[in-house]
Amino acid sequence: MSTTNVNEDYFPVKRSSFRPPLSVQRYQYVCNLIRRMSEHHNQQQQQQSIESSFKIESVADLGSGHCRLAWYLKQLQFLRYIRCLDLNENCFEGNTYVVPSTEERFTNRLKPLQIELYQGDVRQYDSRFRNVDIVTCIELIEHLPSDTLDSFVMNVFQFIQPHYCIITTPNFDYNHLCRLNNNGYNDQQQQQSRDHYHNPLYRDSDHYFEFTRDEFKQWCNQIKEKYPCYTYRLSGVGRLRSLDPDMNLGYATQIAIFQRTTNNNNIVDDNGDNGDGQQQQSKSIESIQNYQHIRTHYFGQLWSRSNHRFS
Repeated sequence: MSTTNVNEDYFPVKRSSFRPPLSVQRYQYVCNLIRRMSEHHNQQQQQQSIESSFKIESVADLGSGHCRLAWYLKQLQFLRYIRCLDLNENCFEGNTYVVPSTEERFTNRLKPLQIELYQGDVRQYDSRFRNVDIVTCIELIEHLPSDTLDSFVMNVFQFIQPHYCIITTPNFDYNHLCRLNNNGYNDQQQQQSRDHYHNPLYRDSDHYFEFTRDEFKQWCNQIKEKYPCYTYRLSGVGRLRSLDPDMNLGYATQIAIFQRTTNNNNIVDDNGDNGDGQQQQSKSIESIQNYQHIRTHYFGQLWSRSNHRFS
């Protein structure tokens, strides 16, 4: 979903509350996490003296907005593909975050990189995103109507089936530390109002919902129960140490890191059919293309179309 008109770090207190800003903390955390994931896999292969075909080389950023995360990720020399998807095509017009400089275009990288921009809905399938190594969803899910979250989850965990999925979202428990809460709501009114769009208690006016820590954990557990080939752990970024020195409210941004532990190659239709029609269905998914390809930017050595690992 688009975050074009979203002021991610607006609170009615001073902007300097978070240093660096929450958005920057999120991007840095995700970029550093992916770097550590790659290093971990490389070390495992060396210690076990095995040659594995799996290497982290591709990232799909769903709800990419203006591709600010891709600006951080392009610094990772081991990445070969970054695919950015947003519902709002205007996010990509005049976007300089992913346009390579002359030096970036012609200077050799450890691995040549291409950044592809797509317009489309994260709740729809597209075979070009299937089997990507890592899916990132930075402040995305709260922009989806809650009754459509299941379609998003199905696309990521049943269709794309990444090795890792990183999801960040606001922690509603932290909101009263982030704003001057002079609305006059009592606790009961606050709880009731959380079911409404444009809720003044939310971080941004276009959030359909915001999870508390318990709600986010419950949602992650539901994903794990439905897709047992995935495990997850919780983390976060953003602290106001002077207001919550003991971290009783957790982090301002809560993060779930899902990891696929076993292969799950079954693509099940909406009726749960994975029987005789499975083979025919598996063949047909390769033709599913619901996203519009906008453009591709190249970094490093010149690309050959034959080099594409997933297309």
